[in-house]
Amino acid sequence: MEQLVAWTVDLWSELGPEDEDWGEREAQAQRDSLAMTQQRPAEAAAQIRIVSARLGAEWAAGLANHGLLNADPKRPEIVIPPHDLAYRVGDVVAVSCPWTPTVTTRRGGYHAAVRWPWAVLDPDSRYRPDGSFAFPVDESTEPWWPYQLRPQAAELDEGDRCVVGIPPIRCYVVRSDRYDPPMDDGFLPRLTASIALLPAGSGYSGAADVWLERAEPIEMKLLHRPYGALRSGDVVDDADGRRLQFVPPFLFYADGGRVRPAWPLALVTRGVTPPPDAVDAVATATALGSHPDEIERWLTCSEVPYTAALAEELFDET
Repeated sequence: MEQLVAWTVDLWSELGPEDEDWGEREAQAQRDSLAMTQQRPAEAAAQIRIVSARLGAEWAAGLANHGLLNADPKRPEIVIPPHDLAYRVGDVVAVSCPWTPTVTTRRGGYHAAVRWPWAVLDPDSRYRPDGSFAFPVDESTEPWWPYQLRPQAAELDEGDRCVVGIPPIRCYVVRSDRYDPPMDDGFLPRLTASIALLPAGSGYSGAADVWLERAEPIEMKLLHRPYGALRSGDVVDDADGRRLQFVPPFLFYADGGRVRPAWPLALVTRGVTPPPDAVDAVATATALGSHPDEIERWLTCSEVPYTAALAEELFDET
């Protein structure tokens, strides 16, 4: 698999119409890319990350010079997400939304649209949505979304009554975003934050955006948070004397490179000098066990089909 990824990366990065064998090389790159999609998504993505890293600074700098990649080949940028959002990457949550009556507004060969019962249109928006949301007739053709119809979209015709909601499900957060200024998507209130979810047990694939500031009576309960005593951006010292910065869900960096910390951890800074109770909480949480144990607990709770090494690779944004 790793060799396949390396060959394909080289082919796509070097491919150009001026090459005499351009057509044959493109076809081979497409075949290799297709072979990668037949692997488990988590494994393919992790191998692509690994090979890309091994190509080194020269390859990254070459892409940057051609305008394809804006990256510092010497020290990757560490993206520190906001720490004050209600949910963060890696959180395992219980999600539900009560079944709410609505009506089918349109039925086509591939989708059934229903009036969104909680929609509040934004009169000042540059968009003009009609307040309907479309559901695929064949759910396997589109990414997972937590909201469902009863009856299902395949059984509905225009004008049919139905209900929309989220049956109780356990999910994990793969992205947590903030918008400043608030995002205009045609509805009110304009969004300042969102999260993206995948159902427990699924691999790393297209996640579903969920808006927590809208009128939908969505219910969400935090079940598990890896490194719950730490906040995004916290600086800690580990048992080996290294000074590390924490990025959720379980990543630590030193000098731009990711490392695995040795427990126990000592909280050093939280933007400012941390309060004593925060220092004690981190020391207590990491007094027994290890970093691999923390990841294994998350894997058990989220039921995702990863190894610990794959989980770290997939959440690493550098």
